[in-house]
Amino acid sequence: METNIQSEIPADIQSPSLPATDTQSDRFHRGGRESNFLPVKEMSHRILILLTLASMGLSQRALAANLSLGSPTVDPGTTVAISVLWTGPALNYLTTEFIVTAVSGAPTGQVSFSSPVAVPPLSQLDYVFYNNSDSLITLPAANPASIYQTNWTNDTYNFADSTNDSNNATPSAGTNLWTILNLTFTGAATGQYQISLGSSEYTDSSTLGTGPSPTFSGGLITMNLAPAAATPEPAGFLLGGGPALIGVGALLRRRVRPGQAAPVDHG
Repeated sequence: METNIQSEIPADIQSPSLPATDTQSDRFHRGGRESNFLPVKEMSHRILILLTLASMGLSQRALAANLSLGSPTVDPGTTVAISVLWTGPALNYLTTEFIVTAVSGAPTGQVSFSSPVAVPPLSQLDYVFYNNSDSLITLPAANPASIYQTNWTNDTYNFADSTNDSNNATPSAGTNLWTILNLTFTGAATGQYQISLGSSEYTDSSTLGTGPSPTFSGGLITMNLAPAAATPEPAGFLLGGGPALIGVGALLRRRVRPGQAAPVDHG
């Protein structure tokens, strides 16, 4: 029993039959029923195109976000603020996790993100999503940043934001501030500490998914050495005896005339 494929194909995508005299046509080789096979061929071709376009679309990803931090030298027992700059590319959503770790034997647990965590600079003119921050517009009273523990208390900082209108924002000089990291160091902090990037996701308005891991530079913090202890002066100098002795010696030298020996006190 022969199945009529054409009857199952919508009329608007069927193609007319070719003349039976064309020896190169499917109609000639298929017994005069090329119109039964052309719709199937066209549908297969369309499916192939759709699959190709889909695979091309799925391969598109947002370009890597570029983040940079300063690498300051700080004193133990102080609090410092380090700006995180986003130098490109254009994106509409970014979430970042920053983790501080001890380097080369520096004591752990001696530096942490300051608590309570400060609100990111959502309303500053140099903020990358300025006047279009979804966090600020949607939940103006909430703090989109948080701190928590990865290795020790408050060693991890997380912050996410997006454009409220879903359009891309293009970082540029003067408008590329992402956030500000406030860190507190104990008096026992020595050596070096590194801020590194943990998990991160980001998108732009023209791609289907997130891109590769962001590029990241800076974030190495060096602790100042403790100042050397002052060398104590002899007790006589501290009590004022030292300057007095120096003065007596000078007076005796002034009384000695050229060519004369210093007078000897015989008691």
